[in-house]
Amino acid sequence: MSIRAVREPANAKVDIVFVHGLHGDQAPWTSEADVFWPEKLLPGKISDACILSFEYDAAVGLFFDEDDEVTDISNDLINELMDHRTEKDNVFFSLPSSQFRSRSRTTSLGALALESSWLTKQQQEERPIIFVAHCLGGVVLENALVRAAEHPRKKGLISCIHGILLLGTPHFQPDSLAAATKYLQTAKASIPSEPDLKGRLTRLSGIPWRFAELKQAGAEFEIEGFYGSKETKIVDEALARAPDAPPPERLARSHLRLSQYDAEDDKDFKKVVRVLTQWAGKIVLPEEEKGAANVSNATFSGSHNSGLQLGQNVGTLKEFSFGRAHTTEDIDRISLHALRCPDSLAVKNRLKESKDRLVHQSIQWILEDAQYKEWENGDEIGLLWIKGGAGKGKTMLSIGLIEQLARAAQAEDDSTLVIYSFCQNADYELNTLEAILKGLILQLANQRPELKESLRRRWDTIQEAFTEDVTSWRSLWNILFEMLARCKSSRVYMVVDALDECVNDDVVDFLRSIVRKGLDHPGKIKWLLTSRPWDGAERVLLAGPDQLQINLDGEYNSQSVSGAVVAYIASKVEQLSRQHRYGATLKSEMVTELTERSEGTFLWVSLVCKALESVSREDALATVQSLPPGLHPFYDGVLSQLNQGEPAEVQKCMRLLKAMMTVYRPLKVEEVASVIGLTDEEETIRALVDCCASLIRLREKHIEFIHQSARDYLAGENGLAILDSHGRFGHEEIVLACMSYLSECLKPDLVDLPRPDATRDSLEVLENRPNEPKNGILS
Repeated sequence: MSIRAVREPANAKVDIVFVHGLHGDQAPWTSEADVFWPEKLLPGKISDACILSFEYDAAVGLFFDEDDEVTDISNDLINELMDHRTEKDNVFFSLPSSQFRSRSRTTSLGALALESSWLTKQQQEERPIIFVAHCLGGVVLENALVRAAEHPRKKGLISCIHGILLLGTPHFQPDSLAAATKYLQTAKASIPSEPDLKGRLTRLSGIPWRFAELKQAGAEFEIEGFYGSKETKIVDEALARAPDAPPPERLARSHLRLSQYDAEDDKDFKKVVRVLTQWAGKIVLPEEEKGAANVSNATFSGSHNSGLQLGQNVGTLKEFSFGRAHTTEDIDRISLHALRCPDSLAVKNRLKESKDRLVHQSIQWILEDAQYKEWENGDEIGLLWIKGGAGKGKTMLSIGLIEQLARAAQAEDDSTLVIYSFCQNADYELNTLEAILKGLILQLANQRPELKESLRRRWDTIQEAFTEDVTSWRSLWNILFEMLARCKSSRVYMVVDALDECVNDDVVDFLRSIVRKGLDHPGKIKWLLTSRPWDGAERVLLAGPDQLQINLDGEYNSQSVSGAVVAYIASKVEQLSRQHRYGATLKSEMVTELTERSEGTFLWVSLVCKALESVSREDALATVQSLPPGLHPFYDGVLSQLNQGEPAEVQKCMRLLKAMMTVYRPLKVEEVASVIGLTDEEETIRALVDCCASLIRLREKHIEFIHQSARDYLAGENGLAILDSHGRFGHEEIVLACMSYLSECLKPDLVDLPRPDATRDSLEVLENRPNEPKNGILS
């Protein structure tokens, strides 16, 4: 897999990246007449484009396999592209993406102020990008961009994307069985059984919806699509239409030939290249903008005047100073960035990766629940509270409902919004009311840009700060509801998951605000809250007829929840069976045993099945039978077993667990050595985490609790008894460990001050010492 440079002119102002799909017997993007059109035809239409081609083995089986090789290819696409764009020999200039503007936009005098410094390192970004993807290459591309948006180092690439052209890309849904079968038949690939194929389609169908969420979250690139109409319609109009994208246009050629063109006078080629030239034509370099009309906000410090300034100034101004010029777009971007909102979409996607894959059958029951339907569709119910004990699957239920509501909203032509926030006790960036409200505000602003005015009018461009205290949840509440009042959508669903994990003392006041002020328009604004059973919520919620509750622990829903857990167990056992070849009899016995012991708890099933991955088929059933039912007894067994290991290793594990209980956010692997005073070898740290695998886990480079219930258990009587038996390790010990770590790499008394005093006289003596090099701090 690699990026091939097809053409790299010195004056390039845009990268056009081709991502092929299935291409039959021909080479990618090459016609039967052996015309490789990205090289032979496109440069004549767009001469200032750097043309790149991502090349990989596009076997259809990769896309329908359980091994998720699509993600591997997607990661390679982004990594290879970023590597190519940052190679020294390839970069002839570098600009922030905001410097590439459409000709239709008004620009600011700030661009003139940057005239002499727009090539400085502080402003370096990469060229705008246009992607062209054919067939399943579009699936690779969409998945690549979704994953890049979640990665701190890669997400900057998203802002460089100007347009995405999809040629016959299929956007499969779980019920696209006939279309998928036709696809596999055409590619002469083996066809899985119907249940297997449906499961794989469910996985594939998540990609376009996550891609649509990326677009809704504020990504500003354009999307266009085409589909073939001749011979067998492998991908029809409905399948070719990406969520949150305009309808695709039909071309008079077969699916495979959508990526193959012979000549510039080909009518279909003209349609495709017209889109690319229009996008490329909108990209303007800063020096091309100098003659454009300018608008800026100017402040004159001598006379205290401020206001709107049009055109160019001629002459000399004395005793005046100009504040930095900003367009409305600048202020929106700056103020939203200054608010420091958590990205709920990235959090949701991270949760989906760290937890098990969502089994849609396990949430079907709530979609058919009368109370849920009344909340979702009625005009009288403004709040639904879903409560349940630890490990009952509330977060995955929330994710499933969010995605279901989003799909329904897409079908309603943008008249409905879905915004959400996830609270997580172990992460200080996500465990406050402020974080919850900021997450909702960010999603609302990204999906309805006109609502950013509520932030803009609170932003002081001179002081570059908000005029209100946006660290207060009450101020944020006012901003959110001002935005909701101005929102023209007919309905806004707001989902807040795990509200009980919020650390604020006044969460109950927040709930009162929802009940007293947030339910005035139950037909338009609909709250869905999830939490464990919680006295504070019990006292405030459900006081009025506009509020409903679904109790996951209650007798009324016990049968539905049990059925959902059984569906989840069946899915997990099927996965284990494919790995260990259980056979029909053992699968049935495993499902029965797990169902009896799970006590309706998804997390218990997840932890046990995770442990079974390393257990042979012969020992699987006995292993399950040896495990106690229920979460806390399970944690008792895990910690007791850990406590019986080699004393030196046990001591390290207990110290790591105690540190995890003390810190305010998940630890990074590289921080472990300084925080707990142990080895800085990554493999050793990973081994410690593996020893504690049913309590903590490693996600990328972060160590985190597998679930809030694991942290709660360790803070409880049984957990503390075992942890405390291995000595004290709290804040004081962490401080000492950090100081010890720093002492190894920092020099005490950096400027060699005489002791015990450090007066000005002693500094002068030191400074005047002959034949002695002067320290940079003193000189």
